[in-house]
Amino acid sequence: FQAHRATWPARLRMLRAALAQGAQPNDLTYQSQQPALHLANAFGSPEMVETLLRQGANAKQAEARHRLTPLEFLLDHEYFMRTRGLPEMLTRDERARIVTSLMKAGSPEPRQVNWTELITLVSGDRWLKHLLATQKPTPQELMSSDTNVLPTAAAAYLGDEAALRTLLARIPRYEPTRHEPEKNPPFDVKLDAAIAATH
Repeated sequence: FQAHRATWPARLRMLRAALAQGAQPNDLTYQSQQPALHLANAFGSPEMVETLLRQGANAKQAEARHRLTPLEFLLDHEYFMRTRGLPEMLTRDERARIVTSLMKAGSPEPRQVNWTELITLVSGDRWLKHLLATQKPTPQELMSSDTNVLPTAAAAYLGDEAALRTLLARIPRYEPTRHEPEKNPPFDVKLDAAIAATH
C-alpha cells in the first residue's frame, strides 16, 4: 500500500507531461481497453483524476467490458478488486473526493447502488444523502446486500457516524423479513450496528 502510494508524485508528473504533449485522455489503451479516468479511479490518486478531468476526460464515458461509467466503476468495488487481483489503494476519504470531482464534471448517477459497498468505499454522508434523494430506495432496498452485512453495520464498524445516523433515519429498527418467531426474536438493526461498532 505505502510502496504504491509512494509512486503517486512521479506518476502524476508523467501524466501531466503526457497530457501536455498531446495525449488524449479519452482514448482507450490496447492493453486494458479501459479509459484513463477509470484506471485513475482504481489505481491512481484524487490528483490524477482531477488532472484528467481538467484536461477533458469524459466523466460520462463507459468502459468497454461492462459499460460502466467512471463513477460506477469506482463504486463497483468487487469488479476492480476481483479482475485486477489488487488490494485497495485509496482511502474512503480519497474516494469521497473523487466522487465529488466526478459529480462536478457531470458524471451520471449510477444505475444500481449496493448500499453496503457504498458505505465501505466512501466516507461521510454527503454522497450517501445525494444518492438517497435521487435513487429513493425503499427501506428494504436499502437493507438489501449481496454480502449479508447491512449498510448500518458497515458504517458502525468503520466508525462513520454521519453515514450511520443518515441510514438509521431511513431504516426501521426491526427487520421483519429476518424475523422467524419460532427461531429468533425480531432482528434489531440498531443492536446489529452496535455489535459491529464493538468489533
